Amino acid sequence: MDMHSRNQYLKRLQERYFQARSKKEKSSILDEYCRNTGQNRKYVIRKLRSSISLLVKRRGGKKVVYDGYVKAPLLKREVDTLRKFREHLIPHSCPCVAPLDTK
Repeated sequence: MDMHSRNQYLKRLQERYFQARSKKEKSSILDEYCRNTGQNRKYVIRKLRSSISLLVKRRGGKKVVYDGYVKAPLLKREVDTLRKFREHLIPHSCPCVAPLDTK
């Protein structure tokens, strides 16, 4: 039985496990799962009780963090680029494009 199948099976049993009223019912559910999958009982209990989803998660990339030393030159460069673009665009386009205020 592959991991995806075991997780599907565990998700089904998870509903029954949390609806079980007695310790005997929970124990029988755990016994059934362990017998069918061959997994360790304590591992299954942790997996059942965890709030972690049983779905396979994809890892995200590393967050990009810039400090003020990097942000200021990037912002200045972006403003300069927009200013040059508008200066080039205004003579060749309709009058609806407003020029940027120059310093």
